[in-house]
Amino acid sequence: MQNRPYVAILIATVWWGAYALLFAMDVVAMGQKQGIHVSWEEAAAFSFGGWLTWIPFSLGLYAAVCRFPIQRGQIIKAVVVLTGAVLVVVMLKAIYVYLTNPIFTWYLEPPQFGTVMADSMKNNFMMGWAVVGVSHSLLFYHRARDKERTVAELEAGLASAKLEAIRARLNPHFMFNALNSVSEMVHQDADAAESMLVALSRLLRDSLSGNQEAERPLADEIALAKDYLMIEKFRLGERLRVEWTVDDAALCAQAPALILQPLIENAVIHSISRRKEPGWLRVAARAAGQRLLISVDNSRTPGDVGTPGSGLGLESIVSRLAIIHGKNASLKIDTSNPGVYSARLDLPLSVSRKDAA
Repeated sequence: MQNRPYVAILIATVWWGAYALLFAMDVVAMGQKQGIHVSWEEAAAFSFGGWLTWIPFSLGLYAAVCRFPIQRGQIIKAVVVLTGAVLVVVMLKAIYVYLTNPIFTWYLEPPQFGTVMADSMKNNFMMGWAVVGVSHSLLFYHRARDKERTVAELEAGLASAKLEAIRARLNPHFMFNALNSVSEMVHQDADAAESMLVALSRLLRDSLSGNQEAERPLADEIALAKDYLMIEKFRLGERLRVEWTVDDAALCAQAPALILQPLIENAVIHSISRRKEPGWLRVAARAAGQRLLISVDNSRTPGDVGTPGSGLGLESIVSRLAIIHGKNASLKIDTSNPGVYSARLDLPLSVSRKDAA
């Protein structure tokens, strides 16, 4: 917005300067066709002396349009004001021509001011309204850009607020489960409980950090998930077996914050921890073309009642994918195999500048 006066000045200067140059060329060409010698110096002085006056006139009319644009609610007032502004330009142009006639010889004989004023009305009134029309176009263009910018800022702010709300709901849910696991271990194995508390402290540090970015490297998500699994491993022992298969390219890829941990938590809480026999959890991530593919599979007992992971964790993932990537990302759940519960994330592949460097 602060640069608009400079843009208007630049447009007016370039337009009327180019128009004056073309007019001077036309004067020379017409003189040659009629057998009249007109030098470039004479043509340029005549043309630029006349047309460059429209630079300040155009800027004045643009300022009037910005103050009184023809729009709903003030059409009559704007037309009256702008008509007055055009008439002022007509009069100023007449005064300029009258006073500079000895220099540029607009008239062969010294004219009466009334004659100059009438000619100015005939030559400049519609020109003034043409400038008013162009000024409206420029004004409405700037307004449209401002509206687009405002909408984009509001959408970004809304998306950020939604992400914050989801994170605020998800973090306590996540932490309460981890704290319950620690509390169960305190009376069984003090050393294990201490290790669990160290892992939990890292989880809390991540939860309470001021870094609330919507996305971060997948490596950070994996580190967070491993801290959580460390806690659950102490609690479940051999009942929980974990396998990781992650490509190096996937580690640097950007992923929505807290996108992986809820899937792992769902697998542990809703399936593996409910089994008496050992269960397994497999986490894989790879870059495929321009996509980041993440899978979280876990064993389940055939015939389990209910759908594992149908609560807050998966709701948060679906919501954040929609906010950050719209329809360009998806979460798919596959339960076709009665002994396996599979979650598949399909995300756009992007790498932060820091990681790319």
